Amino acid sequence: MQVAQLALKRQLAMLDFEEGSIPDAQSALDGIIQDFRNLDDANARYDECLALIDRATVLRYSHRWQEAIDDLNACADLAKSLPLQASRAILAGVYNIRAKLYATSLSPISKPEAAHEYLSRLQALDFNNLAAMELAADLAYQEGDWQTAAQNYRLVEKAFSDQGMKRAAMAVKLRIGHSLLEQGDLKEAEPEIETAQAFFEQYGPPDLFAKSKIHAARLWLKKGEPEIAWELAQFALELVESAIRKFRALFDQQRFVLDKLTYYQYAFEIGLARGGMEGILRAWTIAERAKSFYLCQLMANADIRFFEGVDSSEIDQLDELERQLDECEAALGRLKQTNSNPDRQKQLEEQLRQLSESRLKLLEEMMRKNPRWAATRVPPTFDLEAELKKLDPAWIPLSYFWQPQADGATLHVFWAMNDREPQHIAVSWSSAELEQLDDSRRRLRGKLKAMAKIFPDNLVERVLPPAIIEALQPGQRLLISPHGRLRAIPLHVLPNRHGEPLIDNSPVQYLPTLALLPLQKPVARSSGVLLMGCIKDGFGHDSLEDVQAELDTLNQLWSAKRPSQVTSRLIPTEGSPVQFGLPPTKWGDFDFLHIACHGEFPEERPLDAALYLGKEALRVSEFFAAPLNAKLVSLSACSLGSQTQHHFGVDLAGDEWLGLYLPLFYAGAQTLLVSLWEANSEQAVPIMKALHTALVQEVSPAEAFQQAIKSVKHDPKPFWANWYLVGFPENL
Repeated sequence: MQVAQLALKRQLAMLDFEEGSIPDAQSALDGIIQDFRNLDDANARYDECLALIDRATVLRYSHRWQEAIDDLNACADLAKSLPLQASRAILAGVYNIRAKLYATSLSPISKPEAAHEYLSRLQALDFNNLAAMELAADLAYQEGDWQTAAQNYRLVEKAFSDQGMKRAAMAVKLRIGHSLLEQGDLKEAEPEIETAQAFFEQYGPPDLFAKSKIHAARLWLKKGEPEIAWELAQFALELVESAIRKFRALFDQQRFVLDKLTYYQYAFEIGLARGGMEGILRAWTIAERAKSFYLCQLMANADIRFFEGVDSSEIDQLDELERQLDECEAALGRLKQTNSNPDRQKQLEEQLRQLSESRLKLLEEMMRKNPRWAATRVPPTFDLEAELKKLDPAWIPLSYFWQPQADGATLHVFWAMNDREPQHIAVSWSSAELEQLDDSRRRLRGKLKAMAKIFPDNLVERVLPPAIIEALQPGQRLLISPHGRLRAIPLHVLPNRHGEPLIDNSPVQYLPTLALLPLQKPVARSSGVLLMGCIKDGFGHDSLEDVQAELDTLNQLWSAKRPSQVTSRLIPTEGSPVQFGLPPTKWGDFDFLHIACHGEFPEERPLDAALYLGKEALRVSEFFAAPLNAKLVSLSACSLGSQTQHHFGVDLAGDEWLGLYLPLFYAGAQTLLVSLWEANSEQAVPIMKALHTALVQEVSPAEAFQQAIKSVKHDPKPFWANWYLVGFPENL
């Protein structure tokens, strides 16, 4: 392909980018750059540099910051072979994008001093004064120096307008309006925002149209017009969510969402400003929409299996990577047992990391290339009022939402009793209180000591205000939708008005977001029960001597209720579920699944979380391709209830429940019982016996969970508070 043709394709790719099709633009640029590299033509190097700068720009907007830096480094190296003027032009582009990357506060590579250094380099080139002017304004804007940003942007806007660059001028005008709005200068901000909004409504792109709408909404709110503001905010959110859903791969979407959460924070404030019951409903609706974007998107497409349409060679490659991961992890586990050869241990740990990264990249590529994966259907519009009315009156929804403040945060608590009138309390938290809560969360990891404090006493009323405790009646069920710092904290152990754990009088269940309620699908129930466990696996973990007794007890319980419907298998050290004809793809035949084995949750590699069954590490991502119909999946002695907030150094957003929950809910599980920290194997036996005794009597999972906890609550809290029931509520 000739240079001119590739240059045209590059321009078309950037048109896709400007129209908001970021994944398509990146995919096209990947191919274009490879085609440039395949050309044996020295004249192609300049255009290859332009393509690298373009891809770095696209990667920046996708929040793939390190990959963008890598492209800019490759571009700078390539520019050395170009003639002087061409090299200076390329370096100007490199310095510009580098400075913007280093100025991004969200980024783990954020270096404000480096951003200003590259601004100085750009100015020293004296190649493009307009680019330097715009970059100086951008840095002031990123740093919140609104007055300087507005002043500098006015000069940039005039320059763009004089050159006939209308879209660029309007993008700058919107930033002027935003900067003035932050200064409280509504009179000056209004014409800037309104002019930009009118332009982007007609000409796009969607992201700038959405940004103009949300700032217009904030402007109208400050002018005392909450209804106009609400209409504009709703429109902005719809545009943002449409853009979010263009990303089929999980971590692509997570990176993109990072700076989109401000839209929800603004919309929340605007909704609440309406006042009264309507204001509470609006704000509560936004709070639920702000949680678990990807899980909602997956559930809307849950009848589409992951491997549909995927090339068989890629599936074979994935299987081979998983086999190598198992071998590497088993060798590492055996080495850790002997505590010998630390050099070899480091080699295996690095090999494990590389295999995991290769596997994740392949999984993400499968997601991106499969046109149906998580992209065919849009989740339905979330009508909170209608969902509250449909919910069985015995269920009391309790939801949380954090709004950041300059000196701490505000925790918004929502709930609705049987009358379904929404209630709301806002609780201010100081920075010191937030740190105390964060410290409590950090301690709820690994193996807890018997007398460890689960939750600080002085923070209980900050999470459970007396108004909620006083309204809660015995027997009512709590459906809790946590948020942010309250995720993966066992709120069911907090004391009620009698000083007893909440779960003592009220069954408690968690749900990542109430926005999942309309996405619950009826499943074809089976009468089968699968009980599976492993005493000693092939990965170097300690023996779980109580597993045999646990499986025998549950087998006896279920066999009396469902004769010939129970499958109980103890997996030997060198065995696997496949050897017994029980791979996860066959688990859809069972109504209840109970697995007793070791499990691990690597914080930085959530999709590597695994159940260790004999010689097989059953990784949670494998459940994307395993249709389930289970009313309850109970995992005994597996510390897989954790959720990560980081992935390969990147902070995740959108309150996604990354870990076991995502693939298992997608696969079709209705509820999951997991442990938040390392379970006590001996303690698990009576809990699971009490749980399944209740399930055999056909009570709901929430009631069965309550009965199980009450049966052991005399034991130290850390032995039972780790159990966590998550999933869709079962109506009575």
